[in-house]
Amino acid sequence: MMSVADFASVLPAGDELLSHQEVEEFVLALVYNGEDETDGTALLRHDGQRWTLLSRVGGTFSAEDLHRLGVPDGLWNRLLVNPIGETEREEALQSGPGWPLTEEIQLSEEDLIGLTEWERLLMASEILARRGCPFDESPLREYFESRSWYEPDDSFTESCLSPIEKANLAFLR
Repeated sequence: MMSVADFASVLPAGDELLSHQEVEEFVLALVYNGEDETDGTALLRHDGQRWTLLSRVGGTFSAEDLHRLGVPDGLWNRLLVNPIGETEREEALQSGPGWPLTEEIQLSEEDLIGLTEWERLLMASEILARRGCPFDESPLREYFESRSWYEPDDSFTESCLSPIEKANLAFLR
């Protein structure tokens, strides 16, 4: 078990830790932001060397949120405030890409407000994954291989991206 100080330092500025649940390399933290006077939930992951903030939301996370952020489904009910049933679990596992609008609209800074570095990385990588980009890096490869919609294609090149996807990828990088 890690100490609270180990992960509390990566919480967003102004967030005070109210309580937390540690499950393997993940922590679900209930937080209060005194500046905004808002409650929320933060999801963090430890990669063996450091803590990373995966996401911070104003309410609570759903199974689909945890799936989108890369939490293995076997850990969901140990992290979620309200456990889910088999139907909700299957729906989350079969859900499509987390950021489908990146192939439809050109992103702006406003679209990225509140997103963490991890969410931005997933968003950019998902543009490539929807077209079959095979990933060499372990965290991204494992993440996309756990998606029902992902089909790696060894002949993938970025030239197959639409102009909007290319612009969004450049913007996110």
